[in-house]
Amino acid sequence: MIGNENVWIDIDCKGLSGIQYNGRMCVKKYLTHRERAESVRVAEKLCYGISQDIEFRALLATVAFINQHVVECDAKWWKGNGVEGSIGIDFIDEEPIWEIAAQISKLQKPEAEAVPEETKE
Repeated sequence: MIGNENVWIDIDCKGLSGIQYNGRMCVKKYLTHRERAESVRVAEKLCYGISQDIEFRALLATVAFINQHVVECDAKWWKGNGVEGSIGIDFIDEEPIWEIAAQISKLQKPEAEAVPEETKE
């Protein structure tokens, strides 16, 4: 069975604006069907009316999914300004979004099986 324990990840990246994004997040490795459906609903709401900018739609959809993965966070830049629904979209750089997504994706991949020493030549 696949473990779905929460894992702490460290974020340390610099945006194109020059802002440094540091912090820790406790994330779920996998989402339930309900959480995935909620992410899709939020993504559709965020992307409503944006038809031409495919990259921005992808960014907003990624934010919607990341919000379901994040269980706890000490990164003030992620928490937004306290307005409900503003988490992850209140800053100007994309880099932290892609960094979080990459780390969650890395957690979801099964570790490579160890190759026996005698086969390594």
